[in-house]
Amino acid sequence: GREREEKLLLEARFSHKVGELQEALRDTQAEARELSELVQALRAEVSQLSKERTALSDDRHRLQYRLKLTLQEVEHLRSNEKRYESESSEWLHNHSSLLERILTHGKEGR
Repeated sequence: GREREEKLLLEARFSHKVGELQEALRDTQAEARELSELVQALRAEVSQLSKERTALSDDRHRLQYRLKLTLQEVEHLRSNEKRYESESSEWLHNHSSLLERILTHGKEGR
């Protein structure tokens, strides 16, 4: 009788331990699923951020290129302005006597 009782007690303990382990295993599997989902979500986020970074980098290059063209255009306008200034002052210098004659002649004509 005693041996049988010990055997039953041992089986009960063993069965209880197996139950605990199965529960722990289920918890671990649930946790693993959650972590797996989290990893997938993070991968998607990283992929999205990578796309956004690429887009931003492209924008930056486009803007840098446009800035370069704008600066070239400004430089071009500046040199034109200088050229026109020197040409007009040269023209005024060359034609000052003519202008003076026209102006004085105009006054006399009144």
